[in-house]
Amino acid sequence: MGHCRRLLDAASATTTKNGATDSFVPLSAMQKALSRENVKSTLECHRDKLSTPISKLVDFVCGENGAMRGFATLVWIGKVKMIEVFYHSGFVDSMLPICVDDGNTRSIAPGPANDKATKKAFSDKHWKEHVLGNFESAQWRFLAPIFSEKAFEYKFARQCPMPFLTGMATESAKSTLFSVVEERSMDKSHLQRFSHDENGHPRMAIKFLKNQNRTDKAFEEAAAEEASVLRMFRDLNDPHLIRAVAYYTKGAEHFIIFPWADGGNLREFWMKENPRLLDGAFLSWFLEQLCGLAHAMKRLHAAKTGSAKSDNTCRHGDLKPENILCFADANSHTQPWLVIADVGSARVHAQATEFRNDPTRTVVGTVMYEPPEAVVDKTKPRSRRYDIWSIGCIYLEFLIWILYGKDELSRFETDITNRQDRSGQFFEVAGGTASLKPSVQRWIDWIRKDERCPPGTAVRELLEHICSKLLVIEVVTAMKQPKRSMTLHSASSTTPKIVETSANLDSNPGSDRATAEVMDNDLRSLLKKASGPSPAIPWINPRALSPGGPQRALAPLTTGIGSHQW
Repeated sequence: MGHCRRLLDAASATTTKNGATDSFVPLSAMQKALSRENVKSTLECHRDKLSTPISKLVDFVCGENGAMRGFATLVWIGKVKMIEVFYHSGFVDSMLPICVDDGNTRSIAPGPANDKATKKAFSDKHWKEHVLGNFESAQWRFLAPIFSEKAFEYKFARQCPMPFLTGMATESAKSTLFSVVEERSMDKSHLQRFSHDENGHPRMAIKFLKNQNRTDKAFEEAAAEEASVLRMFRDLNDPHLIRAVAYYTKGAEHFIIFPWADGGNLREFWMKENPRLLDGAFLSWFLEQLCGLAHAMKRLHAAKTGSAKSDNTCRHGDLKPENILCFADANSHTQPWLVIADVGSARVHAQATEFRNDPTRTVVGTVMYEPPEAVVDKTKPRSRRYDIWSIGCIYLEFLIWILYGKDELSRFETDITNRQDRSGQFFEVAGGTASLKPSVQRWIDWIRKDERCPPGTAVRELLEHICSKLLVIEVVTAMKQPKRSMTLHSASSTTPKIVETSANLDSNPGSDRATAEVMDNDLRSLLKKASGPSPAIPWINPRALSPGGPQRALAPLTTGIGSHQW
């Protein structure tokens, strides 16, 4: 076994999926094994069989747009001298992989120049059938792809190994109805960015899309739609929107690569530990993250796809703490950077859905965070303000965690869970009318009575913004005709209905659920008032003690509770 062959063998890495093992040689290891010196030394051993100057062959193998992978394959199968045939044929790495069909060898990479060079390099006069078969099989070891910043969609053959290193524990895999996500480390020479493991290799979240008994056509359409939304997320380049690394198919399977979130999701972050001391730095981080999420939603709702003449707009459709990821923040040693992810149910609309008259096809979403209109009339299209209700629920939970900690947040979730159907929605429908659940209202009123949150503090203003702009039952659309306030009415039927009543443009003040733009502007204004060396308002009343959460019994809010401070 030659020196280069030993180096390539030692450099081979393995990746395992579903019990099957793939071997590949990382690009960095290949470049080290096939240095100019090592390539020259290997060719010197075959000098008597070569007519081309060795210096030219070394340049051909190691030069830019060269034939290093092809040479590595030849070294692997013991046919080093064939590099001279590649040289005279002009067969380089960009023409790999090759495929042998019924005795005909072709390059999978399209193009007449590739076809011509491939036929010349692999003509029958140079290759015996079994040796050609060895090359076709061995080439994959050296063809693990390199994911670049410029490209997003890739298509790989079933045999192509991915540059993932030995998988993490199976417990790290998270499965849903439509996908499985697991953590893997990618060899750093195949992607040079994102968070890294202890050896410097980027840590990735690999999402495998499940078919779930859909037709092949329906599955392809669903995968293509998710990829389209992810591409839009990439183009927005917002720090609070997930930026997928790549979408690829391998044979008939579909995968998406994301950067791995070191801190898990927001729900896991809440449940992991209690918040730190409520000082200005911590509360500033908290509101800055809420502002960032609001701004991301503003950009998402305003985003368009397709041609400049189109009016394609987007909403997320499944906002929940589990879909907000926690990444390490370079500016904070302890607090994460929050990023909206999981766009599997995000939907791009051909026109603003507030004005559509057809039902929205996508119905995937989490019941706990869906707004009243999703229950009241399921035939109505879902507008972008669906997301606003959802994020209002998340903001209220976040505020409860900030003020009272993880145990009280768990209590809140228990309090609002319906004992009959176990639903945890923030609203209820009774007698045809939707309203906030009394349990939700009780927690809101409790915060209002918390001496740390009097009027004129940033925390109190945030609460009032959530209540008056986000968790709003009625939605007034921006129709050109006079506004119509939407009220819930039974109309002598057991099925709740929406009854539209005409109103003047100035009527019903404060009943609109905010747009993402209004939410973003209001929160940024609040952050500005509470920040800086001379803030206009304090974050919180620092002299007051925490009363803890409300008592379990539905007692009057004036009931005494022992104070404590974290």
